[in-house]
Amino acid sequence: MNKELQTAMNTAKRAGEAIMEMYDGEFNTKQKDDNSPVTEADITSQKIIFEGLKSFGYGFIGEESEKKEISEGHCWIVDPLDRTKDFINKTDDFSVMIGLVENGKVILGIVYVLARDIFYFAEKGKGAYKKTKNQKPKKINCSLVSELNNTTMVVSRFHLDEETKSFIDKAKIKKTLPTGSIGVKMSLIAEGKADIYITTTDKTFLWDVCSADIILQEAGGMITDINEKQFSYKNNLIRNNYGIVATTKSLQSEVVKNLASIGI
Repeated sequence: MNKELQTAMNTAKRAGEAIMEMYDGEFNTKQKDDNSPVTEADITSQKIIFEGLKSFGYGFIGEESEKKEISEGHCWIVDPLDRTKDFINKTDDFSVMIGLVENGKVILGIVYVLARDIFYFAEKGKGAYKKTKNQKPKKINCSLVSELNNTTMVVSRFHLDEETKSFIDKAKIKKTLPTGSIGVKMSLIAEGKADIYITTTDKTFLWDVCSADIILQEAGGMITDINEKQFSYKNNLIRNNYGIVATTKSLQSEVVKNLASIGI
């Protein structure tokens, strides 16, 4: 485990401890300009993560940053509290997400499911792993399922949009798994507990996919937009304008084909 990964995991742990201190108590919540919620926990977590990682001298961009520009060379891309709504609703289904990119390519990522003390993490070329509490890390891999109607699809915990419902009907998906954090959704695919996640909206950003991108890649899966284009982290187009398709490599083209067939 290299120094960046170890430091990122230690920092996420400290941020998680601060978040969990607020979880069972009272905390202030306000709405951002896009009507999404932000809490004291989001702000505190990002401050802890920034302080924990700044010694490397790399660029830094977080969801709660005022200035959102991806630096050349190395840059941390951070979601300090992925799925704030689940934090507010106390579902335990939220995470801290830290990714590191080098010249536009993600090389390291962690998803920390703090309420359950579970780490998912990966480094480029070294595989993907899951670490539960004090246990040793275990290597994880995507499932080998090859037929859409035998898959499990992770979906939003609070609502299903019409496009997702149409895809489920068209692909004859029999099993869905309601989940909160996008990082958790994609990590479940990486460990073979689910097979597909899609969103067709433009309401997600690079910090929603960066850390889980490398985890899924190293586990034998992939993340693209609905046009099968892989995500780039070398420009300042931080919004994912064409959604997310996260699945196994064997299912990717068929998932996209089914999306196209329903007009997406």
